[in-house]
Parts: sequence; C-alpha cells; structure tokens
Amino acid sequence: AKWYRMALKRRDDPETEFMLAGVLNEESWPGHDYRESTRLLRKAADSGHSLAMFNLGMMYKAGRGVRQDYAKAVKWFRKAADQGSADGCYALGAMYYAGIGVSPDHREALKWYQKAADQGIAAAQNDAAVMYSNGDGTEKDDGKAFRLFLKSAEQGDPLAENALAIMYAKGTATAQDYGEAIRWFMRSAEHGYAEAEMNIARMYLKGLGVEKSGAAVVKWVRRAAEHGNAEAQYSLGNMYMTGRLVRQDSMEGLRWMAEAAAQGEERAAELLRLLRQG
Repeated sequence: AKWYRMALKRRDDPETEFMLAGVLNEESWPGHDYRESTRLLRKAADSGHSLAMFNLGMMYKAGRGVRQDYAKAVKWFRKAADQGSADGCYALGAMYYAGIGVSPDHREALKWYQKAADQGIAAAQNDAAVMYSNGDGTEKDDGKAFRLFLKSAEQGDPLAENALAIMYAKGTATAQDYGEAIRWFMRSAEHGYAEAEMNIARMYLKGLGVEKSGAAVVKWVRRAAEHGNAEAQYSLGNMYMTGRLVRQDSMEGLRWMAEAAAQGEERAAELLRLLRQG
C-alpha cells in the first residue's frame, strides 16, 4: 500500500487507485479500510476504469464501505458492462434475474448472461444454459443449452459438469452415452458437488456406464450425505434403518434422518414425527 500511496502523491492514476483500493479491501490486511477503498474505486470508476466500476458495484451490493444500495450497484454494474466488462455483464444479469435493484426481467438477464458467456465466464455459460434448457426468458433450446453446458464444464464448473452428464445420460441434444455421463458426473464430484455424487450412486444402482455395485452405491450416497445433500442423508438413513446394502443400525439411521429433516427433507421429518408419536 505504501508504494501505491507514494505513486498517487506524484500523480492521479486510475489503475494505481484501483490497485490500492484492492489492498485496502483485503480483510486480512491489518490496515484495511473499506471506506477509503470505496472512495478510491469511485475515483477510478469516474475516470472510466471498468474493473473499478464492477468492484464499486460489488461494494454497494454488499454494503461494504458504503450504505447498501442495490440500485447503485445496478448502476455501476451497467456502466462496467457497457464498457465490455464480462464480470459486469454477469453481475447485471444476476440482478435482473433475481429482481435486485431492478424489476425482475429474465429476458434481460439472459441477454447479459449471454454477453458474459461469450467472453468465457463459466458461471454465466452455466446460467444461460439452464435458462435455455428450461425455456426461461427465451424459447427452450436444448442444443444451445448443451453447447453452453459443455463450454462451462470444460472450464471446470461443477454445476455444468453435472448438467452435461445428465444430458448425456438422457440423450438430450446429443447421442445417449452413459460412459460420457459417468465421466462428467465424476468430474463434478471431484469438485465436491454433492448432487453429482448422488447421481453417480444412481448410475451404480442401475448399472449405467458402470457395473452394478451396492458398495459403490453406499460409498457415493455417503459422500453426498457428508457434503450436505438432504436427499442423500435421507437415503443413507433409510439404508441403515432397513439394513439395505449396509448392516442395520437404527441409531445411525436416525442420525442421518435428523440431518435430512434439519434441511427440510419432508420424508425424513415425517418419519421422525411418527416415531416420536410412538
């Protein structure tokens, strides 16, 4: 920070202001100062620095160094997007999708997601793909969804990897290919995505792309449960309570049922309610 401050004493420079703002915004840095960071971001943004515009929008969205103001967040995201900032485009799309700081408008959201996706933002590619897949804000287009999921998945987005695997498993907009499906489910699971782990368990249960294996089913259901997937927690609890694929252990079953119920899993909650009634 010292060198940035010295440089700014010699002359104003938007890039130096932006860099110093980043240092001051680091919570782990002893001299962090959100207000000063915001002031510098605004100064750089006023000089046309697109990344400063985006970061200033994030400060207003989070209420960090300024009073939280979603409308101002949208304003700065739009300014950044209009200058071609991929992050600005994605953030603006998310605001339109959720109706934060603006009226909800899924068509407008998709427009900005697509702009961000075209610049290689993996999360935007995934979100645009979901919208095309669901016909949300646009006509349903599985072909576009598949291509965008593939682009995002190739960048390592776990949600896209899982969605792409499902398309291969179902043969949606591509030839059905269980081998490709299990490959992409595995890649998503390597990134810790619990839904993919649950899908791998289903593949082992049915023997799709892999040999049927009860042990593998238990392994992947357990992983998903440990990663917080409520359906997996319910399934694992049910396995222990019934002795299916595992040695029966009612206490362990109840433990997993309680975990699932705490996340709103209705079947688990109903079972626990019935057990309490005796």
